[in-house]
Amino acid sequence: MSNQRKPRAAAPAVAHDILVASSFRDHPVRTGVATAVTLRFNAKIELSLSKVLLLTAGGKARVLEIRLAPPASRMAGLGAVAAMLMIGLLLTFYKEPVG
Repeated sequence: MSNQRKPRAAAPAVAHDILVASSFRDHPVRTGVATAVTLRFNAKIELSLSKVLLLTAGGKARVLEIRLAPPASRMAGLGAVAAMLMIGLLLTFYKEPVG
């Protein structure tokens, strides 16, 4: 008989972000009316690992589609493109003063 221990499988890791805000207070979900729901968490969620369920009063669950908000940096990117275009136009049509 051997005193060696059998290796154990690793325990599953479970982690949850915390819901810090939602749009339910100002815009409650109503029966038969399409409603966009906004959920804000304390950290960025991993979309491929996330699922949102809507539970009915009768206890039935329905999986909802998840869409991430567009990045705030989109406006900064558009502003940078516009600025570079303006600089390019200025350099293209600039004429040195003769004097």
